[in-house]
Amino acid sequence: MNRQQREQEKNKLLYVIEQQRQDLADHNARWRQVVTSYDRGWLKVVGMRKYLLIGSSLLVLYAVRHPRFIFRWSKRTIGTWGAIRLLRRNLFLR
Repeated sequence: MNRQQREQEKNKLLYVIEQQRQDLADHNARWRQVVTSYDRGWLKVVGMRKYLLIGSSLLVLYAVRHPRFIFRWSKRTIGTWGAIRLLRRNLFLR
């Protein structure tokens, strides 16, 4: 390989690297656009951490005093979840 061929090869590789960098920048912008709403939601949840902690503590105290309430709602939740899974499996996958 002579000097001119190496120079051409080098220029070709530099062009490929430049294209890859441009593609990365473009994909990064699209990725940030898609993820922005999730980031905002996550920041709201993290900001409400104190209130969620207090609310869950109150729920646990209520559950200790009234266990039937939790059992009843857990059964309803499991039943609803099972019904939704059944509907999804039978209606949407065919």
